[in-house]
Amino acid sequence: MGENQHARLSRRAVLAAAATTGALAGIGGVRGGGKFGRTQTAGIALDARVSGWVGQSPQSVAGATNPTLSLEPGVTYRVTWTNADGIPHSFVVEDADENSLVETDVLSEQGVTQTVEFEATPAMAEYYCAVHPQTMRGTVAVESGGATETATESETTVESGRVPVLEAETIVLGGRVGYWLGLAPSAIQGRPNPPLRLRAGQEYELVWLNLDGVEHDFHVVNASGEDLADTSSRDDVGETHETSFEATPAMAEYLCAFHPQSMRGAVEVVSESEVE
Repeated sequence: MGENQHARLSRRAVLAAAATTGALAGIGGVRGGGKFGRTQTAGIALDARVSGWVGQSPQSVAGATNPTLSLEPGVTYRVTWTNADGIPHSFVVEDADENSLVETDVLSEQGVTQTVEFEATPAMAEYYCAVHPQTMRGTVAVESGGATETATESETTVESGRVPVLEAETIVLGGRVGYWLGLAPSAIQGRPNPPLRLRAGQEYELVWLNLDGVEHDFHVVNASGEDLADTSSRDDVGETHETSFEATPAMAEYLCAFHPQSMRGAVEVVSESEVE
């Protein structure tokens, strides 16, 4: 598509993407609002990335960026976080006066995990990474009856669930350093680098939004890394671009050429006879 194709983005796609982005990813610092609930020892799992904390479990925060942690006072919580990008991170909980109430060591190695246990108190206001406090920051809400879903120690992984074949003609992704965030349709909503399962021969419109003001572009490539569909780059927060393509069996992955290690997902093109 032409260089100015993004200017023809449909109003419907813009509204749908903007609404989902506000709820899940947060353009300009708006935080996600996932909640989890009450148990005597509740397990919370987060992935640490420069672009934000990504909820892993319980299911209510899975895929949300910087999700709100809604806690019950007096309940003990166990937060396990994983360094997902090999950049130094730590986990801190502070009060409204920015006094540290809970704090972990800094971890720099990708894949390493750390667990911290604490009792929720009304003084808790926010959690953040001390190394990246601007982008890795979320709200802690501690109030009686505020938790709406039970999180147990057994809820330590996200039920992945296979993405169905995408029937919607428009796919919307949010681009930020660290991952592509699925915005629409609902089958990929909230998933980092969601797999795109496409129907062979169907025409799709791919719309992406810049979520962090860093330069990104979008490519669909085959197994040899050759471009099959692409867009030019965008580097302003909220700027959009789109491309249309017909799904073919040669398609293998989608990626950002500026950040191909972290912003990369699988493309699976399914024949008519294989559609579930």
